[in-house]
Amino acid sequence: MKLPSLHQITESARLTIRRFPLAIADAVVGSAAAIVLVNLREERPDWWWTVNNVFIASSIGIALLTAAVLVGERLRWNRGRIIGFQMAGVVLLILYGFTLPQNIYAPPFMFAIRHWLLLLGVHMLVACAPFLQKGEINGFWQFNKSIFLRLLIAGLFSAVLWAGLEIALVAITHLFDIDIRPERHLQLFIAIAGILNTWFFLSGVPQNLKELEHETAYPKGLKVFTQYVLIPLVAVYVAILYAYVVKIIVEWSWPKGWVSYLVLGFSIAGIFSLLLVHPIQEREGNVWMKRFARWYYVAEIPLVVVLLLAIWRRVSEYGITENRYFVIGMGFWLAAIVLYFLISKKPSIKSIPTTLCVLAFLGSFGPWGAFSVSERSQVDRIELLLSDAGILQKGKVIRAAQGVSFDQSREIASVVRYLDNVHGLSILQPWFNVNLDTLCASSASDRAVTYSDAKARALVVDLLGAEYVPEWQAQKTSAQRFSAKQQRIYEVEGFDSLFRSVTVDPADLAKSSKVFPAGMVRLDSLQTRVIVLTTAADGGKDSIALDCESLARKLLESSKSPYEIPGDVMVLNGVGEKVRGRLYLSWLEVQTAGDSLKIHSLTGDLLLGWKTELPKKR
Repeated sequence: MKLPSLHQITESARLTIRRFPLAIADAVVGSAAAIVLVNLREERPDWWWTVNNVFIASSIGIALLTAAVLVGERLRWNRGRIIGFQMAGVVLLILYGFTLPQNIYAPPFMFAIRHWLLLLGVHMLVACAPFLQKGEINGFWQFNKSIFLRLLIAGLFSAVLWAGLEIALVAITHLFDIDIRPERHLQLFIAIAGILNTWFFLSGVPQNLKELEHETAYPKGLKVFTQYVLIPLVAVYVAILYAYVVKIIVEWSWPKGWVSYLVLGFSIAGIFSLLLVHPIQEREGNVWMKRFARWYYVAEIPLVVVLLLAIWRRVSEYGITENRYFVIGMGFWLAAIVLYFLISKKPSIKSIPTTLCVLAFLGSFGPWGAFSVSERSQVDRIELLLSDAGILQKGKVIRAAQGVSFDQSREIASVVRYLDNVHGLSILQPWFNVNLDTLCASSASDRAVTYSDAKARALVVDLLGAEYVPEWQAQKTSAQRFSAKQQRIYEVEGFDSLFRSVTVDPADLAKSSKVFPAGMVRLDSLQTRVIVLTTAADGGKDSIALDCESLARKLLESSKSPYEIPGDVMVLNGVGEKVRGRLYLSWLEVQTAGDSLKIHSLTGDLLLGWKTELPKKR
């Protein structure tokens, strides 16, 4: 194989930027934004989030602007008109960037979910937009084969280039004693993956799209992979799902909710494998592939029924959320695809990415979209729960005279937790006389770090007259979890070692015991103390007892809120003959039954210090 000359490479790069100028410009802008974000990730000035939104919006632009070029070329537009069409896409990206909140990574997460939907939509748009007209099935397949293989090759070339330059940076660091900041390695990866990889990929996008209809080449490796690896795996998974279907029929029980994800995953994998071998189904010796395809869609019918039954049960009990909305949408999409390929005499494989593209865009916005439907469903659900508990009367929250049961509190807390995560608590504002934003403002600064705000949720649930039940608590117990404030100052004078995030679980003592250079941590049989064992250099042992029981009782008696306990309160000290210890607790979970108390679990940072200097190891 003749390698391309330097002139050919530069000419190809020039033609690529001429063909996809705004897509490459978008890649440069997005990569530059990512490089700036990495460089300032510790400081994070106010404008850091604006740059972050530029990066997020630009991540959609590469596929969107590429699709715009392909559509223009297929419609035989002149270059000026194609540029204008791309500029319309740029305007859409700018408008989208202005809709983003300051921090897309913190609640409400609806903006992050919508972003992934749009990413799916624009990539499906690239796959189907140039071939929306009737016919040209082979051209459609050849085009998507080309961009799929080009994506793999571009990824391989970029990975090799990045690895080589990484080795060069390491060599420079060690040979010339030049200190290279860790951020530079990530920034190098961003530059290669964002700019060079995109440029190389776009240079391989087919140009004469109409001529692809007459292309007959089929990669032998693709046939071997699909025929001997992918299809057998799909057959095995379908057999497993059928065994599960038989099991639920014999036991006459409802299918488990997570089976919906299995059915969707394996079904899509099966459809993808059939797409890979579509052009050679009619060739001699491959008739079995066409028969397999038809029987595969027949076999999908019971699985689709199980999928819809499983998700229907979850929705009937807990309402619609974004995840369930997507499962419902994909379930009906899968049912429609199965029926289409079974009934139609000449089914078009173009219907698969085209319908997925439409569903992704429709689900992102509008009153029919995932977020509006889910929000209405969950607000209606909590409104019904509050009305049944006597809390919501005439559109206002009034504390129930008889209190709220544990099951009701758990359901109410679950909905509040969901709304806070995805949509924000301001949705519930009309029911209250107090301002929820003001009430929860004390913890707003921590949301970008913790990605959740249990304190705000607990305050809102308390206003509703219910008890906040954590997600992990499935039944009514006397369990209580206390958590310390995040920003703390450790007094380290007199200590020699710090062990971060020491977690102890009485339910699994062997797992909780952790070996450190200085010894190990375990619980005693009473499950009310933490015992720290240290091994000295001469083989002797010493232990200290950090009394959790007294601290737990003090917290149960005095703490009005279990969240953000002052750091100087959540501290345990102990002294032995040779060792002293101090445990700064991050959280402590206890269970009570009458006067008895049991430590359920805890975690914290452990300081150890030796009273006398130990002999040095030889």
